[in-house]
Amino acid sequence: MAQERVNAGHKIPEEMNVIIQIPSSHDPIKYIVDKESGALFVASFHNASMHYPCNYGYIPNTLDVTGLPLNVLVITPLPVNQGCVIRCRPLGVLALVEDAKIIRKIVAVPIHRLTDAYHHVQKIDDLPHALVQKIIHFFTHYKELDQTQSVNFEGWLSIESAKREILTGVLRHEKQTEAIV
Repeated sequence: MAQERVNAGHKIPEEMNVIIQIPSSHDPIKYIVDKESGALFVASFHNASMHYPCNYGYIPNTLDVTGLPLNVLVITPLPVNQGCVIRCRPLGVLALVEDAKIIRKIVAVPIHRLTDAYHHVQKIDDLPHALVQKIIHFFTHYKELDQTQSVNFEGWLSIESAKREILTGVLRHEKQTEAIV
């Protein structure tokens, strides 16, 4: 699948398309999608003895401050296969500091049409406390045994922050695309 063929979504920022790279409960292997070929490559193996607490993916045709697509943590009742596109709605942002760099990961759930399991969930505080703690624990500890980076939890940002990140990511991508043409 070529990333440029999948849009960010038709109802941005209330809903967005997310391409899943790593399913929930998956071993700690980081994958990336090659822009040109659309192939899924192994980026790294982490030595952590933990599994991803949720699906991990990105919003196509968006860019963060580092020039990579916006990362999204997608909470679902079951793992979603790698490479699948899932329509989601944002809940907020996981804010981390990784080796003095600010890292943002949007947290989302599937749109209501896909499942009613998250109908009552409108913000991160509505998620089960244990799941929220697992997400924090995973993303602050999964690189510890690699001894390459330290990661600190900075907090949760609001749904409004998530929507701003999404809109800004779409605009960054559009500006970059215009500059190339």
